[in-house]
Amino acid sequence: MNGEEKNNFCKDAALNHAEVTTEEKHAEAVPENLTCLICYDDIDESNYIEYKTSQFSEWHPSMFCQNCTGILIQTQYHKYINNVQKSECLREQKNLLEMGPPINVKDKNGFPLSDGNEIYCLWYFCDKKIHSAKLDGSLAGEERMKLWNELKNFLIKEEKTDKAE
Repeated sequence: MNGEEKNNFCKDAALNHAEVTTEEKHAEAVPENLTCLICYDDIDESNYIEYKTSQFSEWHPSMFCQNCTGILIQTQYHKYINNVQKSECLREQKNLLEMGPPINVKDKNGFPLSDGNEIYCLWYFCDKKIHSAKLDGSLAGEERMKLWNELKNFLIKEEKTDKAE
């Protein structure tokens, strides 16, 4: 490596380090006047969270408190499965099946910069740690595809029953 190549390499390394540092920048103080959109509690140091929409996105403030986000993580997947299986509306079932079984938490109101997509990960102000956004019970990879196909078969049987009547 000549002198110019070393210089360019150092500049690139510094830029890459700056990008990594920027990615992991969190709020040093909780934004003022935040209220959870679910429970209407004030959001403070004990319940403020941030989210990422992808591995390389910036961190954004959540409009939900830590407790309500935890409840969503515990219930959202099970609610999806229940809605697919118990729905009496074919259109609702089709829409749910098009989306597929969720893996991570999602909510367009609580995570407004997510464009309605699933969240990549969460950061809690109270412990300054990154936490998983994975839903309780959710499946990934081959297991998820197997479940998705099973749920699609359930819908197809319903369609055949409707046509036979």
